[in-house]
Amino acid sequence: MRPAPGALLVVLLCGSGCGPEERARMPAQQEAFAVVRQELGRLFAEEMLHEPDVRWWTKPCPGTQISAVVLGPRCYAGLYYRPGGVDVAWRGSIGQSAYAHELMHYFLDQAGLGSDPGHARTAYWQLVERIDLQLQQQGL
Repeated sequence: MRPAPGALLVVLLCGSGCGPEERARMPAQQEAFAVVRQELGRLFAEEMLHEPDVRWWTKPCPGTQISAVVLGPRCYAGLYYRPGGVDVAWRGSIGQSAYAHELMHYFLDQAGLGSDPGHARTAYWQLVERIDLQLQQQGL
């Protein structure tokens, strides 16, 4: 069966930017993950603390100037909804983005504790706030 005329063109064009997310690593992401890993090492086994796939979204939520993870009609600062990684809206720096927050959802789930979508594990989310502040203080 031959593809429809123009199908290859659509695939080529979409292959370079039709989706809203970008997968490139952000500046200082390696350094930021080192901070996250050190802090989360208090809660999780070191051997499980490997950075998952992080999709950075840089396009704004429709009708705003604020970048967001856009799924359908909804916009998010970040989202853990896929088993292999997290999606995070770039907010100017890693410490200002939901990077540590989404990683916490991911690692909780990986540890068999559930992803805690309701943020019921207060101490874990307080640690995320401290990590964000530490990243910001370090200029990350």
